[in-house]
Amino acid sequence: MNTMIFKTNAKCEGCLAKIEEILQGKISREEWNLDCISGFHLYDPLKKRTENINLIKDIANTFLYRNTTFYTCHCTGKEAYGILKGIADEKINYISTGQIIQL
Repeated sequence: MNTMIFKTNAKCEGCLAKIEEILQGKISREEWNLDCISGFHLYDPLKKRTENINLIKDIANTFLYRNTTFYTCHCTGKEAYGILKGIADEKINYISTGQIIQL
């Protein structure tokens, strides 16, 4: 079963590179009026290593100032997601296969 998304203005992305663009201010303000569905690749399952905690905190703090709700999944990693959620709270949510979200 696949995740189902019901909204036409959701922005689907797939990697940390987009998050780095967000942090560097390369994405225009207009693009932030969208929901973002993306795996942030903050966990390396082969090395069993989470990205730098300060980077994760910087990402979460950036989310606080955006008119966007972020949805992420397994490749973000449980530890990284916990940090993001602890700071950004309602700005970020976890989704998984089979889950239905209404945006």
